[in-house]
Amino acid sequence: MLVMKKVEPMKTMMLLNLEEEARELSTHFNNLKIKTNLSIVKNMDEFVSSLSTENIECFILDWNYNHYPIVDLVEKIRKSAKYKKTPIVFVTDKKDARIPIQYSALNVEMVIPRPFSPADFGDSFTQLLEQKSSSVIPENYEVLILDNNKDILEIMVDYMDKLGHTRFQTCSSIAEAKKNIDKKDFDIFLLDWNLDDGTCIDLIDYVRSKKENKRLAESLIMVITGRNDVEDIMTLVQYNVCDHIIKPFDFNEFEDKIIYALDKHKKNLRKGA
Repeated sequence: MLVMKKVEPMKTMMLLNLEEEARELSTHFNNLKIKTNLSIVKNMDEFVSSLSTENIECFILDWNYNHYPIVDLVEKIRKSAKYKKTPIVFVTDKKDARIPIQYSALNVEMVIPRPFSPADFGDSFTQLLEQKSSSVIPENYEVLILDNNKDILEIMVDYMDKLGHTRFQTCSSIAEAKKNIDKKDFDIFLLDWNLDDGTCIDLIDYVRSKKENKRLAESLIMVITGRNDVEDIMTLVQYNVCDHIIKPFDFNEFEDKIIYALDKHKKNLRKGA
């Protein structure tokens, strides 16, 4: 099953003391080269409602917000698995511009100082959103996902969609996976350990046997499993599996593992070159 994702402007939510000021700032965003789907919320009730009903991809918050302690608000956002890594931007007076650095643990990415001028924040904000929207998995990479659990496959499709990656194939058996490998070269394999017709080791052997195929020979293999004892981990090491993901896992764990494994895999390929 191939899934395509439509790329749309990043959903950004702004909460400032003054609605007039929020509208002024929004006009500056409209002139930036990267487009955002910007919504201005008027109060905390609207803010909380939006958190649960929408998928916010960037927050712009008033550092001196009058109606709720802003640090408490950011802490609540960061405790949510959904928004653990969502970019947060503070709007502040120039004299307060460095205060957010004290709260680096909250992962506040940048500050927009008053009075507003695109020259002060335009490039930094554009870079922030470009980093957020950039692909974790290289766009030309083909990914094969193998699991005999329909629910897990649905979760993986959702996670790939959230990563913005469209080039992937799902399979529910080793036999089906082998047929796909015979038709197409893959760069990343995400494999369940136990399948109805064997284990991930059977497919890893099949992939690695195609030594004449450089792309398959250099592919990244990760195992998705509930097994985590030392013997199992050593087995994966022997088969040059780059990393494993322990079930159950959420999107943030999945994203972190993919980023780590890709970085590790690239370093290993350079060492072997």
